[in-house]
Amino acid sequence: MTVNLADLYRAASAPVAYIDESFRIDNQQSYYILACALVASEFVAETREALLTFYSGEVMHATAMNHRRELESLRRGIRLVAGKHEGMDVVVTAPIAPEDEHGAVARAACLTFIAPLIQREDGTRLFVFDRPGRAGAERQDHFTFNDLRRAGALARDTVVAHVRPSEEPNLALADLLAWAYRQEYARGVADWFEPLRMHTRIHRLS
Repeated sequence: MTVNLADLYRAASAPVAYIDESFRIDNQQSYYILACALVASEFVAETREALLTFYSGEVMHATAMNHRRELESLRRGIRLVAGKHEGMDVVVTAPIAPEDEHGAVARAACLTFIAPLIQREDGTRLFVFDRPGRAGAERQDHFTFNDLRRAGALARDTVVAHVRPSEEPNLALADLLAWAYRQEYARGVADWFEPLRMHTRIHRLS
């Protein structure tokens, strides 16, 4: 479904939530990480411009930057992201059960936890997701949010938008947040996440 982000932003008064994921599914170390970066609605355009200016008009993607060994740019990008926050960025991790083949159950559990929390504490009504590559994942997100609305855990006017990073470069905030935390969580390498730590709440779901 095509969304008009400009219209959604004009209607937003509370911080906008940008959400991305990082996960690993295997028999030995499976985990799901959902990262959420908040940006005050009045700073959405300014933040986008800062990210694009930093990376020469291109969208930052941490995994690609790491693969290309753009390590200094990646470190500087993470420091930039650390300064573009609305006081609370959130990382939620959840285990992936053996029968959860694609991590869909773990993703839904993370969203069920994080969306009401952000709305309750920051008033966020607009959640912008990096469009997932797995078939059916976007539809499942809408089911999850519909369930939360019906249960009264989210306001009826809560809006969910799935877009590509090329459509919304601000998704790099959540991408770099998820990647940096993954280095600590999965590899025990803490220095990538360090610039983000003081602005980030971490929740681990059992």
